[in-house]
Order: sequence, then C-alpha cells, then structure tokens
Amino acid sequence: MKKFDAVIFDIDGVLVNTLRTFFNYHRTHTPAYRNLRYDDLPQIQPRYPSGGILKTGIPDYEYYLTRRVLYPYARELIHNLYKHKIKLFCLSGTSHPDQKGQMIRELFDGKITFEHAPYNVPKEQYLVALLKKYSLDKQRTVFIDDRIDMVRDAVKIGLPVVRRLVRFATPSPMDLAHVPCVHSLREFEQYIIPS
Repeated sequence: MKKFDAVIFDIDGVLVNTLRTFFNYHRTHTPAYRNLRYDDLPQIQPRYPSGGILKTGIPDYEYYLTRRVLYPYARELIHNLYKHKIKLFCLSGTSHPDQKGQMIRELFDGKITFEHAPYNVPKEQYLVALLKKYSLDKQRTVFIDDRIDMVRDAVKIGLPVVRRLVRFATPSPMDLAHVPCVHSLREFEQYIIPS
C-alpha cells in the first residue's frame, strides 16, 4: 500500500549524481582535478553553507545534458512509482529550463512532470505553487531533496519531506532531526511503497 499519491523530486543530487558528473567533467577540463581521487574531493571543493553538500558547477551545460550520471536505480524507481499510479514531479532550478525539461522527459520516458524554479525565488513558494497548480493534497505528497536549506523550506510549509543523504553530505541539523533520511533510491522506494 502506497503512503503517498505524489512525489516531488529535486533532480540534482537525488536522481542525477551531480557530484560525480561534476568530478568527471573537471578531471578532464581542470588541471587541479586531474590527479584527484573522488574520495579526496572534499579537500578542495567548497560546501554550500546552508545546503550541507559540496558545491558543483559545470560551465559546459551540454556536457551536463549529455554525460550526466544517474544514481543507481533512478529509472527503475520512477518506473515503479509510476506503475503504482503515483504522480511524479520535479522542481529544479536551472538557467536552461527548456533543455533540462527535455532531458528529464527523455531520461524518464515522460513519466515526470518538470517544473522550473528560478534560483532567486525561495523554493517553498514554488512548492506551494506546484501543489496548487496540480491540486495535490499536501499530506499525500512528499518532497525529496539532498540540500538542508531546501528540506527546511518544505518543512516550513508543512509538506512531508525526505532528505537524500548523498556522498560527503553533512548530517541534518537538530531542527530537522525528525525528517527521514535515505541513502539510496531503493530505500526511498521502500519508504513510499512499504512491502
């Protein structure tokens, strides 16, 4: 029996392994990264202070679109949730919304509805707008993100939320201790559709 009727994903750090994609890009394009091991990335890569994750940035958006690395089980998760008639959405900030939306539609066979959230507007406003636009029941919709600040935004509006703990992430702070955390997409699936 499913616990939720809808899932809102943040794409980067949840379904797309943005950090691995970032590392792969810079290993071939940036001299300081050429001999760096992935496990040593936190030694030179700054952290988003409010996000609890390492900063990523790929100046070549075409590289991101064509060589992005999906987390294991990402496609299977989307397929299984869709099969259980769970509505799937993603809310993602990008300077290339048309290209990113197309990438998401292609990666997940059109099973996820893409919504663009500009960087300069608090994500909580877009979460509220998305709930309203698609007439989603707030208590039957769950949001998943890897960033502490985005998880906090969802908590502010009373939306059920799960934090995706990615590699090198800092633990959730005490005010978010009640928020469930998952390390893998299989674990998230078990949370949404318990066996």
